[in-house]
Amino acid sequence: MGAKNVIELLLKGTDAGVSATLGKVGGSLSGLGSIAASALGVLAGNLMTSAIGKVGELGRALARDLINEAPRLEGVRRTFNTLAADIGENADAMMSAMREATRGMVSDADLMQASNKLVAMGLASSSSEAAELAEVATQLGVAMGEDAVGSLENFALMLANQSIPRLDSFG
Repeated sequence: MGAKNVIELLLKGTDAGVSATLGKVGGSLSGLGSIAASALGVLAGNLMTSAIGKVGELGRALARDLINEAPRLEGVRRTFNTLAADIGENADAMMSAMREATRGMVSDADLMQASNKLVAMGLASSSSEAAELAEVATQLGVAMGEDAVGSLENFALMLANQSIPRLDSFG
């Protein structure tokens, strides 16, 4: 704990003189407080204006990215729906099982893409198999220091190719 400093003021004089002096000091301190409050208000206003501008820029960038990605994502979604129907599964139920299996660590678009690979390569023939493979892939991948999305990709390719380097990445 730091040392405490104590300032002692000893004022001598008549009550009128002391009160007047202390009143001036108090007034100066009050003025300083209002100047500081005003400065903080201006600073806060500038920060808010800047933040709103940044949010606007971010929103425009996100909208631009969404517009650019929408056709690709739509293709992934259509393929997912078709492959789910091909194995006799409901796409919504399959997506729900995949979300639960990966504990929400993977976006829906990445889950659909991973599921598409698993089903298209014949590695999963039901939503429960796809969910189980996704769960194993994400758990092993995260345990080995990979992100969940990358581990889904590598796990599907590892199973399909039986690749030694990919097998090594999962221990």
